Amino acid sequence: MIVSLDFSAQELRIIADYSKDPNMLACYMGEQRKDLHSLTAAGIAKASYEEFVSWLYDESSPNHKFAKDTRKTAKTVNFGSEYGAQAAKMAQTLMVTEEEAQAYLDAKFSAFARSEEWKREVTMEARKLGYSTTKLGARRHLPDLNSSNKWEAAKAERQAVNFKIQGSGAEMTKLAMGRIWEANIRNQYDVRFFAPIHDEMVFSISLEDIPKVVPLIHSMMTEQYADMEVPVESSVSLGWNFGDQHELGDGVVPTADNLNAMIEKLSAGLSKE
Repeated sequence: MIVSLDFSAQELRIIADYSKDPNMLACYMGEQRKDLHSLTAAGIAKASYEEFVSWLYDESSPNHKFAKDTRKTAKTVNFGSEYGAQAAKMAQTLMVTEEEAQAYLDAKFSAFARSEEWKREVTMEARKLGYSTTKLGARRHLPDLNSSNKWEAAKAERQAVNFKIQGSGAEMTKLAMGRIWEANIRNQYDVRFFAPIHDEMVFSISLEDIPKVVPLIHSMMTEQYADMEVPVESSVSLGWNFGDQHELGDGVVPTADNLNAMIEKLSAGLSKE
């Protein structure tokens, strides 16, 4: 089967750890974690978080569809704004007016004010040093930070922030790949590693070995990265091809029992076809 292990909210967790934004940390740490996209969505809907979540998870609520659609919008806003998307670009993406797009961005910035402040701090530091760094110290030199060309300077500012996030995410992924290689699982099990795809690692694994090797890979992916206090988590999906993957579930740690159950379920579906 094709097995995909996905770093759960990899870049958002890195931002939360860097910025120490209390609302972001509440989404990834503690016993009663909040849903990050619902925090932004609640702001867009001008509702309390608790009220919005009640609409979202109550299918009988007259506001249920509105809540689902608003959370979907908020997810786009959250990811787009992390890479510097402004109202004009967001309006094109969501097919709304710039005024609406700005209101969505304002809701996001209000929900995660500390992370926005952190971005400004990163830009100031990079302008002073001339480069940006990952958590493990890799550098990206950005000579255009002090350019007289405003467009080039603004681009370099976005790159300074993005390198801290995406560069650190790349390090996390490469370290996991290194651990998997050093564990020599390719010579112990019938497994083939295809490639990292964004924040996923995709494998082809024999049915017999899935219950044994997937928990090992998962443990190597979720080891602590650098000095991160926010935990690294990974979700797992299986399927007969990469286009038809079935999730074990958010936050579900793979075990021989739940993996065997998923294999049986998918095998039963295949036999019916």
